[in-house]
Amino acid sequence: MTTVPRNSGAGVGYVVLELCSYGDSGDFQVLPKSMVEIRLEDRVGWLTARGGRAAVIEGVLLAEIGGTQISLYRDGRAVLERVTPCSKQAALELYHVLVEVDTDTGMKQKRS
Repeated sequence: MTTVPRNSGAGVGYVVLELCSYGDSGDFQVLPKSMVEIRLEDRVGWLTARGGRAAVIEGVLLAEIGGTQISLYRDGRAVLERVTPCSKQAALELYHVLVEVDTDTGMKQKRS
């Protein structure tokens, strides 16, 4: 396994799908284009230290921070609900902050 360098994306492209829009906020799904593995337990501490709520339940990180609800899976997929402002860019930025804050312990890229 190779560590994904901090904030570089290291060739890991993303697909961002808008699921629903409520005017100022919206729901999005973020999908990595290549295989990744996220250590969900490491994200719990990071989120709670910043005033969020988080728990890993049956292999899924369920969290809320700043009014946004997050479901994050070990394979890097995420559903972000009530993202403000309602834009794919805002959803992707939140995703990057969530999974790439500490890539040494949080996100690994798998080689095929």
